[in-house]
Order: sequence, then structure tokens, then C-alpha cells
Amino acid sequence: LRQAWRERVTPLLVLNKMDRLVAELQLSPVEAWIHIKNILGQLNALAGQFYTADRLAAEGSAAHSSPPPDAPTPHPTTSRPSHPATGDGTVCALAGEWTDDGDDAGDRSGCGAVTAADMSASVTAADVSDSVPGAMTGEDPSAADVRELEFSPTRGNVVFASAQHGWAFDLSMFARLYSQKLGVRQKLLQETLWGEFFFQPKARRVVTRDPTGKLKPMFAELVLSSIWKVYHAALVQPDQAALSKIVTTLGLAANPKDVSSADGSVAARAVMSAWLPLAATVLRAVTAQLPTAAQAQAARLPVLCSAL
Repeated sequence: LRQAWRERVTPLLVLNKMDRLVAELQLSPVEAWIHIKNILGQLNALAGQFYTADRLAAEGSAAHSSPPPDAPTPHPTTSRPSHPATGDGTVCALAGEWTDDGDDAGDRSGCGAVTAADMSASVTAADVSDSVPGAMTGEDPSAADVRELEFSPTRGNVVFASAQHGWAFDLSMFARLYSQKLGVRQKLLQETLWGEFFFQPKARRVVTRDPTGKLKPMFAELVLSSIWKVYHAALVQPDQAALSKIVTTLGLAANPKDVSSADGSVAARAVMSAWLPLAATVLRAVTAQLPTAAQAQAARLPVLCSAL
């Protein structure tokens, strides 16, 4: 992650071995959600540390290079604070925050991570040289890079996967699935399937608070619970009838021989790989989230080859 920060690489996070959370650790969907949320929080905190270290280093260099008190004041056009070139500052839009009524109420990171806006509150346009791309916006390019390293399933730069069983998914897949089933807008589901959001089945609405204490976070209730059912029927408490029903309900083209295999791992792989294929999911995320080769190299070249 540090190398990605230094070389202006746009990362895509793949959380592998998701199957172990249910098959080995036997966590509940809510416990697994909390575990994943903590991991993302730790990763996002690193981006804030990288940014802070760079700012302190830049301020320290500026302090050492400042002229003595009795030195003549240089002309304003020849004295500008230095700032390293940090790429084009282009970032993906953050998700909107939804109120109880489902209205858009502003930007948020989606998983409680430190946002670029919080980190760059004290950075002004004067801190950025005219030679740095994005200076016309008044935004510190390093702060923009924090957002590039900010992982949030809502943004689509986090993929949940199990390479061993050949499956992976991002939030957009389940947003499309439940949009038709629940009668809720896909955009709303995309922005609320992760985080402290709850779905009220009777009212068919997304809320940010659960006064009853009976509702589960939407990611645990709608996403993980569905996957947990497959693993329980295939591995944890093998139930061939329940597994066959899942295959029929989802309309999967899974190999019947593998689905009925006595080896639970084979059965789980047959169902999950047919439902959430690994290769297609990762490829779609790469094309949607990562810049093209031309865009990436244009942003990285000033850092890798500053002489150019």
C-alpha cells in the first residue's frame, strides 16, 4: 500500500478467503461484517498516515529553506511554496448519505473511513504550485490521492472473494439482484448495502437507525446471509435438499454431479462459482475502477521520472 501511495498507483482491494469466515471461523453474518469493517478501517487509516507524513515532511523542508529574518523579501512572483507533483488528482465520486426518507444528504466515505476532506481542511490553494496538475481547483493533490487509497465497497473498489471456491462479488451485483426483488432503487441499494443501514421489510424503506434492535445491517442481512446459506447447506451442516433448492431458486447452471458431491468443498465451489464467477467479477471491477494505461502512466511519470 505504501508503494502504491508513493508511485501513484490506483489500487483495487480484493478481500480473499471469505469462505473461511463461515466454514472455519464459523462467524455469523453480523460478526463477519464487523470483522471486515475493522479491516477496511485499518487500511484506510494508513492512507491518512501517508498523507500526514508527506505534509509534515513538506512543511519541514519549507521551514529549513526559508530566508533569514534580515534577508530582503523576494518578489511575490518568484517565491511560491514548493509541492511535489502528485498526479492528476482525478478521483471517483464518493457515495451519498441517505436519510430515513431516502434523500441524498451529502458525501460520505461509506464505511467510516477518514475522508480526504477531513485531512485537507487546512490546505489552501496557495499551497499548490501552478505546475501541479489540479491546482486550478485549489485542492491539494495529495489529499486527492488519499481518496484514491480510500477503500469502500460503496465506491466499488472493494471485491469480496474466495479464490479456492472460485467466486467473487461487489456491491453492484447484489444491488441489481435486490432492486427487483425488494422494489427499491438500485442506486439506493448500491449506496446503503454497506455501512450502518437497515432495511424495513414491511415499509420497504432503508433507515439509518433501528430502534427495535431486531434488524441486521443490510450487508449482513441481504448479502452475507445469502452466501452463508450456501455454505451451511454444503459444508457446515450438509443438506442436499436445501442446496438443490438454492440452485433451482437462483436458476444456476451448476453441474448436478458436483452439487451432489459428498465433498462439501466441491459442492460449495459448484454453486458459488456458477452464481458469482470470480474471473468475470474481478475483470468488471478492474475495467470500472482502474484508469487506462495511458491515464495511469501520465499521472505516474512525473513521480517516477521527475527529470522529465
